Amino acid sequence: MTDDADAVQPQVEEPSDAAKVSDADKVAIATPLLAFSVLLLALVPFFAWAGRGEWFEHDDWDYLVQRKAGDLGDLMRPHNGHWETIPVLVYRAVWSLFGLTYRPFQAVSIGLSLVGAAVFLVVLLRAHIRPWIALITATLLVLFGPAQSNVALKVTSITFVGFAVPLGLLQLLLADHDGPRDRRDWFGLAAGLAAVLCSSVAVAMLFVVGVAMLLKRGWRVAAFHVLPPATAFVVWFAAIGHKDLGAGQPARLRPVPAAIHFASVLVTGTFEALTRTSRIGGALVIVLLIAFVVGLRRSSPERRREGAVPAAMLLGAFVFAFETGLGRSDLLSQGASAVRAGHYMDVVAYLALPAVAFLAEEVVRRWRAVLPVLVVLFLVAVPLNVHELVTHENARAPRLALFRNTLLLIPRLPVAHAVPSAVEPFKGVASPVTVGWLLRAARQGKLPQPHITSVNTVVATLRISLLVAGGRVTPCHPWRGPVVRHLEKGTSFRFRGAGVQVAYLSGGRAVTSLTFTTSSRPAAWRVTDVGAPMTLRFTRVSSARPAPMVCT
Repeated sequence: MTDDADAVQPQVEEPSDAAKVSDADKVAIATPLLAFSVLLLALVPFFAWAGRGEWFEHDDWDYLVQRKAGDLGDLMRPHNGHWETIPVLVYRAVWSLFGLTYRPFQAVSIGLSLVGAAVFLVVLLRAHIRPWIALITATLLVLFGPAQSNVALKVTSITFVGFAVPLGLLQLLLADHDGPRDRRDWFGLAAGLAAVLCSSVAVAMLFVVGVAMLLKRGWRVAAFHVLPPATAFVVWFAAIGHKDLGAGQPARLRPVPAAIHFASVLVTGTFEALTRTSRIGGALVIVLLIAFVVGLRRSSPERRREGAVPAAMLLGAFVFAFETGLGRSDLLSQGASAVRAGHYMDVVAYLALPAVAFLAEEVVRRWRAVLPVLVVLFLVAVPLNVHELVTHENARAPRLALFRNTLLLIPRLPVAHAVPSAVEPFKGVASPVTVGWLLRAARQGKLPQPHITSVNTVVATLRISLLVAGGRVTPCHPWRGPVVRHLEKGTSFRFRGAGVQVAYLSGGRAVTSLTFTTSSRPAAWRVTDVGAPMTLRFTRVSSARPAPMVCT
């Protein structure tokens, strides 16, 4: 009986080594991820405080004014060279619920930025980078001063690091497994397709996924994950995207040497910003590349396999910088600061920091004595970046407050109903916004209450009452000093030159002033009063040659 009973005893299979490793990896990831999540939740009030002075600018107004969620053309039309269907839907959803109140938009931006940082941490932990290195690296990323001042706090960032980069990283994580294709790969493919609907940053992310899968799972898996999203993007670009004639003609490809120069300035600038150093970004990049390659060559085959993802992401950083340069290298004419915009640097940081963390891990494995030095370097960089973030935001706040209050005050002015509805009060910073749009938004209850002051009222009046346009050439004489004119509705002040400063006079004293800059063509300009009568003082703002002139 005993022998028979033993014979029919069910056999309990021991977990395979692969399953044991997988379970251990899950535990190794879960604990630091939980700790990091607590930190991210604690950072929400900090970002809300740091960004208290932010408001809508530039790109925001395209989504708010010129797009509708129910219009397929609005969802598919490129924005500065990007396919941004998902961000448009997000903007329209928040607008429908909260109108032109910035905080709800900013909450979306902060939330997505922090979620992206959590996904970034998982990427580091999956590469078997020890938790303290991964945690400090991810903290440096989420508090990256020059970038976060434009990323976590500005809703336009959802197109780049709000959606496109985290979705690309999610595809990478879902694709990074052993064995044949399964549902994880299909979910990953869906994430890659969604990333394409957020911005052209997805092109660089697809490159990262393709290289990593080629190294770890072969070309068939790489093609599975890359070809469908890439094909969708190519079809969209061929049909619609190449027609983008927005600012700087982003769909027009720039020369390759200029794109390489742009990429160099962007990548080196990112490393200087991360380390709060100056003029050594090139050396930092070269040291990283050499050390990373040497570290991989001296590692075991298994460790080299784990380094495939950081290596692919590092290459992706250069691909993104070059890709951006192909459409934006004209920014070089404005100086390095224009190239090193926060949302560009943040993408480079996302893609380059895993290689830095991987290298730090290899150094610590070989020479544990350097561990305290690395801790100090990382920990010093974090508060320096926080200081940069807060300083940058504090400097922006007064200008944005004046802009916000002026724009929100415009539809409350009686003169707003008298000027042409097509008047654009803020060309450049809010070009699509017209007086007519503001009046409609006010009637719909979409505009919050502004802080009203006498200065804001005068600035708002000037913004919608004065139109600057090219005029016919008339006799002119040298502009030797300020010119005071009383303009009735429909009358103009004519001048030749590169700009004019207009001050509003009350009782003979200037209340406030606006500066209007012009190009060299046409040769003559006029400032026309389309609102209420007012007394103005005109002052030239350029010492360029030929000298500005006053015309009759």
